[in-house]
Amino acid sequence: MTTARRVVFLGTSTGVRDLQSGLASLSGEWTVDVAETVDATVLRQSSIECVVFDVDSYDSERVVNVVGESVPIVAIVDADDVAAIADLVRDGVCEWFPTNLLSADPESLAVRVRNVADRSRRLQRETQLDRINRVVRDVHRELVRATDRASLEQRVCDVISGSEPYVFAWIGENDPETAELKPRASAGIEQSYLDEISVTTDATATGKGPAGTAYRTREVAVVQNMAESESFEPWRQAATERGYRSAAAIPIQYRDDLLGMLLVYSDRQFAFDENERALLESVAEDLGFAIDSIENRKRVDRYSELTQHAPVGIYRTEAIEGGRIVEANPALASIFDAETPDDLIGEQVRDFYIDPEDREALVSNAMSDTVTQVEMRFRTLAGDEVWGMLTEIYFEDADGTAYFDGALTDVTQRKEFERQLQEQNDLLEERSDQFEFFNDLLRHEVLNGMSVILGNADRLASEWPDDERPPMIEVIRSRSNDIVDVVQNVREVLDRLTAEDFELSVVDIGEVLSHRVAYLQSVYPEANVSLDVSEPEPVLADEFLGDALDNVLQNAVQHNDAANPSVDVTVTSDGATTTVAIADDGPGVPDEKKSELFEPTDVPLDSAAHGFGLYFVNTLVSRYGGAIEVWDNDPTGAVFELTFQSARE
Repeated sequence: MTTARRVVFLGTSTGVRDLQSGLASLSGEWTVDVAETVDATVLRQSSIECVVFDVDSYDSERVVNVVGESVPIVAIVDADDVAAIADLVRDGVCEWFPTNLLSADPESLAVRVRNVADRSRRLQRETQLDRINRVVRDVHRELVRATDRASLEQRVCDVISGSEPYVFAWIGENDPETAELKPRASAGIEQSYLDEISVTTDATATGKGPAGTAYRTREVAVVQNMAESESFEPWRQAATERGYRSAAAIPIQYRDDLLGMLLVYSDRQFAFDENERALLESVAEDLGFAIDSIENRKRVDRYSELTQHAPVGIYRTEAIEGGRIVEANPALASIFDAETPDDLIGEQVRDFYIDPEDREALVSNAMSDTVTQVEMRFRTLAGDEVWGMLTEIYFEDADGTAYFDGALTDVTQRKEFERQLQEQNDLLEERSDQFEFFNDLLRHEVLNGMSVILGNADRLASEWPDDERPPMIEVIRSRSNDIVDVVQNVREVLDRLTAEDFELSVVDIGEVLSHRVAYLQSVYPEANVSLDVSEPEPVLADEFLGDALDNVLQNAVQHNDAANPSVDVTVTSDGATTTVAIADDGPGVPDEKKSELFEPTDVPLDSAAHGFGLYFVNTLVSRYGGAIEVWDNDPTGAVFELTFQSARE
């Protein structure tokens, strides 16, 4: 079940209805909440994806200060009020929308809201990934440094409470006699909170919150909104007075032993999404292992149990140039494709580094620093490449023998994810370039030109009495307005092309072509247009498929100097792909122009290079997973071949 995306509207019910109407036309579920005052309790909920407000009713600086940086803001403002727009930019409002279009074109406002919300989601995911990696690195550093349980728990609380959106963290241990959770360590904004409350692990009222629930179920328990959660009633006042808005309780376990509870608080509602829970579960898992290892270390050699059960590769190497591995654990053996840890003992460390200079730099840093952390590439015994996050310290035993002790985590999957994320970012930049090209072309070449035509048509009309005015003047005005409407529609198409949630569906291409060919024949009655559709497969496309086909069909007639242009349209399919061939008997396309025909150009729209239309077609068909090519027709003319992915219901 898809969760509805939330938008808060600061304004009148009329504006709300307009925004709701626009959002209803978009894909996905959207809800619009109304706020009449700039209330921090409403506007700072982490589940809100966008805030919309009217600058005539609300102060932009106040709205930005209350909402904060994590939620994008769209302001409704008079497009001619340059000073107000400048104030919005100064105050940090990310987008604005013209007041006069609020009721006239609510879908454009909805598209703008969706776009800024999607962009914010993307940035938040990237920021969240960076922060999660940083927390994991910091916790791993503390695991390596820790020598006793108390200091380890305190350091983990310090790391967590110092990472947004967390403001307070504590670790508790169950007292079996009283069933009360006793604090062992805490950090962050506490202000005697733990002295005022009582948290139990039984089924009483003080045991039904996240801590008691997590203790009994051995699973993460979350309260996303303390202000409305009935189970959090015993602690609500004390928590909200200190700015807490949501909390999570995570069992600290090792094997079958429950070693304690990690409790984390945020100053935001709905702060604990799936990624945050996974992070805290990972921290608690590592913490549970480390606590168990520390306890074992009191009785046995500090490496015996630690190296056997660590979830990361742990090793000891000689602290000399070309040093060898002297100790290794099963996790390290698994990372380097060794059957057992013994297969690694005695191997030269430098043989595992893809770049030998990485080893030299690591040794140099480790000798001069307490803890060295770095990500680098390694080579396994099988010759495969892996990425590892390495944490290493310099150590001397009682005899003065120097070693490097370290932990190695396999981060190959994360590096691959980062690579894919970069590819997505590159694709988004490419789409942005396309968007800018089309917008510049529409604004400068079309809309400006149509403004001149309409202005001259109006002046010409004013020189004639109504009953003597030539009909062609109204034709000019009507067709010019039609072109302006088409331009606006194309700009909506551009929003579609750059949308992150672009989705394809099954489309009957034969039906679409039948309508488009009939329309072409009605507009150009002098043309001879034929359509041969032989059992076409349905294709993967969307509602803009017809617009793409229109561009090619009309080009076939418009750029044909024959008195009666001929256009032959055929559709074939091989099961996997469906091909539409549009052949004309015009002048054709020179060979030197074929390679650049589908690239963006700055030529006027009436140029034979078709710069706008065919670039649009190529962009759209590519997003369908298809392609467009041009060939010479026999004896004259050109054949435009569009290939689509076939699809069945």
